[in-house]
Amino acid sequence: MNEKKLVNVFCGAHCSDRTCEFQAEVEAGKIVRFQAHPKMKYPPCAMGWTSAFYYHPEALQYPLKREGGRGEDKWQRISWDEALDTIVRELNAVKARHGNEALAWYSGWTAMTEWELPSSPRLVLEKLFTLWGGCVKVAGGHSSLAGAASKAKTHLYGDSGRNVAQPEPNECKLIIIWGLNPAETWHKARMSYYLDARERGARFIVFDPVFTPTAAALADEYIPVRPGTDGALALSMINVMIRERLYDSEFVASHTNAPFLVRSDNGLMLRENHIAPGGAQEYLVWDRNSNRPQDHRKPALDPALSGKYAWQDLELEPVWQKISDLAGEWPPERASALTGVPAATIVRLARELAAAKPARIDGPRGGSLGFHTWAENTVTAIEFLNVITGNIRGNLDLPANSDIGLMVTARKILQGSKVATPFPANHLAEAILDPSKYNTNIRALFCMYANPVGQLGNSNRTISALQRLDFVAVADMFMTATARYADIVLPSCLAWARSQVFEGSDIGNVKRYAEFRRIDGASTCQKQLYFSEKAVEPLGESKDDFDIVCALARKLGYGRQFPWQNVEEYITEVLEKARQDPAFPWLKSISMERLRSEGIVDVDEFPSVGPVMEFPTPSGKIELYSETLLKQGLDAIPVYRHPEEGAVKTPELHRRYPLNLIVSHSQWRAGNNFYNQPELLENYINDVLLSPSDAARRGIADGDTVTVFNERGAIEIKATVAEAILPGVVHVYHCGSPDQGMENLLTGNRLTGYARSPTFNTCLVEVKRKLSS
Repeated sequence: MNEKKLVNVFCGAHCSDRTCEFQAEVEAGKIVRFQAHPKMKYPPCAMGWTSAFYYHPEALQYPLKREGGRGEDKWQRISWDEALDTIVRELNAVKARHGNEALAWYSGWTAMTEWELPSSPRLVLEKLFTLWGGCVKVAGGHSSLAGAASKAKTHLYGDSGRNVAQPEPNECKLIIIWGLNPAETWHKARMSYYLDARERGARFIVFDPVFTPTAAALADEYIPVRPGTDGALALSMINVMIRERLYDSEFVASHTNAPFLVRSDNGLMLRENHIAPGGAQEYLVWDRNSNRPQDHRKPALDPALSGKYAWQDLELEPVWQKISDLAGEWPPERASALTGVPAATIVRLARELAAAKPARIDGPRGGSLGFHTWAENTVTAIEFLNVITGNIRGNLDLPANSDIGLMVTARKILQGSKVATPFPANHLAEAILDPSKYNTNIRALFCMYANPVGQLGNSNRTISALQRLDFVAVADMFMTATARYADIVLPSCLAWARSQVFEGSDIGNVKRYAEFRRIDGASTCQKQLYFSEKAVEPLGESKDDFDIVCALARKLGYGRQFPWQNVEEYITEVLEKARQDPAFPWLKSISMERLRSEGIVDVDEFPSVGPVMEFPTPSGKIELYSETLLKQGLDAIPVYRHPEEGAVKTPELHRRYPLNLIVSHSQWRAGNNFYNQPELLENYINDVLLSPSDAARRGIADGDTVTVFNERGAIEIKATVAEAILPGVVHVYHCGSPDQGMENLLTGNRLTGYARSPTFNTCLVEVKRKLSS
């Protein structure tokens, strides 16, 4: 009789901070039943449940060598020895002819092995290529998803905003959800917090061009905003608050750099040594008591927030005056004409937000608003509304309150000298096709747990770049759009055939939930370690990514530096080193045996630290004016700039392609993951959403097959006609596959202002009904 056993496993961490733990019942080497782990605080999403279907018919099981031309999808099965020997031979040949800079290694978040895991093969791969002499490392994760919002908040708060404490949802009177769709894209705690807040009486307003599931579930008021105009809307609301003195003047004066004086001659903030040789570097404010510039730290000052001043031939004005002037350019009537939001509504919203304290605006870390040109300015302007209403509780940036210890230890074990990335991930194609642009000379690509053809804008250009290379190797679970253009494809095994460990909490990533902490500083989440034990053997000859890297290391002659026989040996080493580190006393009672038997292990003894009004910025305050950006030739304050592709900047293009394409993430996919899951495809087939007026103008009915096209490409896709989207706007979900209507065949490869993230939503298209054959 075959013995049944329960094995603790987790859904691959493609959701980044929302890993879900399951228990797989295994009999005779096969998974026969699947259930959520009993310690899961929130139920797993549909994607997690479909992960139970381990035996996917399209899973790669053997190494493959290209036989036809790149992209022809003609393959020959080969042995692992031949596959790895070919990779070694080709990489060494490229290195001998052109140097280490000729190899690019591309990684991202598009496979079941996610790069922030302590057991991630990304770390060992980085060590391997460092020993080999280095290569161009192209990190495709954050730069593709959260770069604009993260960078903008870094200049405002000193970090990416994840440690900025706001009022808790369940104490708020008003919550504005701006360009965020947690009902579809956040599969753990966030919606539960929002629903609880709604039960407690919070009023919800949702801003979005699409009436999303979040709007349907939460909105007391839904306000559609034309894509790419949100920054102007935020500035107009700031205008109303300043004009009517609705902002929190005490907070603004005390906790931001609003009183600091700015020089008109160079835009720099005035310091003492600017007007007194040998003086300090401290920032100066205009003190109304002494009627002169004074060190902002002096007691008993009365700093001016507005006005224009002169001192020693210098013309000066406070930061707040510059912000007032900027917001003054956007009276509600002007903003209404651009955004489509009525002027009276803009005024009412500003008043309501100012009066509703405590309140909060929640916008995206990535996607949506972050997918426009100048997205950083938009995110900053929206975040200003949280700041000037005084709805910021402080900063929680304390490593002891976030790191469990495994990831830190893993980096120490495998750390090598990193090779700088000379170009943004989203310009991989540009770096290959136009070497002069970034001074590159890329001749080969090693791609692991990533799919740049499906992930990056302007897929046709990415395909052209892959076809230009001397050699391409891809390791993945499926024959992705990128793998089709490889010379060698290595089969990575599916999630349940590998062991992994993840540090997080019962509501998400341990580092990313400052926004849902109680105001006394105590965390609302239980910090936890998640363990996924190898439940079954890999299908065919597929391998764990970790094992693939170690095998490649041995072929390259670095076997001694990669002594692990499997990933569990490596995880054990990391855990034991972390347990011995006095910085992580909470790990002493956690062994591999506990991880295996419990699956989810609670981690206690973390210090409880409340928010402090000190921020890791140059001034120690919230920086409404950024000298750092100014010195880079960028906007020190969030000037509204029209999208680089649209009715204002490219009117002729807009006449030919009058619809603004926007993309967002789907509840049925995590990036490129699950695009081919039959169980999910039964519930959803990728479509283009357009308004009834736009559909009628083009003779399109709901359910028709249509062509969405522009000068970059075309896709065939089903049309959904509904009032749920603004006229002039169409929506397609991000990261489809070529046969499902991959929207990146349409999107461009422009970058955002300084995060250099993609601008998928700055994209004009036309739609026409497909005629019957």
